[in-house]
Amino acid sequence: MNIKYYAISDCGKVRKDNQDRFLLPDNEKQENTVRCQETDTSATLAVFDGMGGESSGEMAAMIAQKVSEVVLEKYPECNLKKLIIEINTQICKYMSENEIKSMGTTAVILRIKDDLVEVCNVGDSRAYRIANNHIEQLSKDHAMEIGSKRVLTQNLGIPESEMVIEPYYTCGKVVDSDAFLLCSDGLTDMVNDEQILNIVNNCEFEQAGELLLNEAMKNGGRDNTTIVLCKVC
Repeated sequence: MNIKYYAISDCGKVRKDNQDRFLLPDNEKQENTVRCQETDTSATLAVFDGMGGESSGEMAAMIAQKVSEVVLEKYPECNLKKLIIEINTQICKYMSENEIKSMGTTAVILRIKDDLVEVCNVGDSRAYRIANNHIEQLSKDHAMEIGSKRVLTQNLGIPESEMVIEPYYTCGKVVDSDAFLLCSDGLTDMVNDEQILNIVNNCEFEQAGELLLNEAMKNGGRDNTTIVLCKVC
């Protein structure tokens, strides 16, 4: 089983800085665009959407990225829920040491190994499966509508004394030709599921990521937008 993967991230049309981060195998340079690569082993991918002011949100997402890299290098088959809890612990530790009152990040992590896919998330960054002309959200949004605003009910960067973080987890079988999309809400707030399905189904693999980003920008580009695509073949 081969796994192709690709990622692109952009600050959007409104924000000055990009507080999103993504995790791919062997992305040591942390480039904003990673061209299509392949592996014939397992792959763990992730998207982190930072929040809490420009520098704080960027730092929270960066901590999430770095903690994931370190843990996964030592324990590539680690429990994804425990990984997310460890990320939260390290963000809270950084906040305490630097007297920061508020910072945080979402997290959505996907791992493919053999014929299984695992997804774990906190917040509203999403994971989708796209197969057989159908799109299915695998992650669970931790968010609620308050008036005209959408407010997160969970995110990383909350001490245990204030809230016990409860990551959502699911797993299932993978078959050849399954495609998976991880993304921050900069995409899903601008592009609906039907449009995502149409683009991924009707474009070449790497072109689909660029077209999804272009569609988000065309529709306003109000937030940082990160797209990670992978396909089993």
